Amino acid sequence: MKLRLKPDVARRLVWSHPDSSIAPFCSLCQGYIPEDSIPLRMWTNEGACVQFCDGCASYAVEAE
Repeated sequence: MKLRLKPDVARRLVWSHPDSSIAPFCSLCQGYIPEDSIPLRMWTNEGACVQFCDGCASYAVEAE
């Protein structure tokens, strides 16, 4: 299955930089993601990353 960001979501995301560690916050709502959670993560070809809490993942991503 291939996933993609919904068009209205992409411009509101906070991306991690390719050379930095991933902060424990949702890239959309900025809510804390606990260590024992497994967030949905997506990367660009350059290595930048976004991650989503469960609530934002169902809102922000759609299957192709």
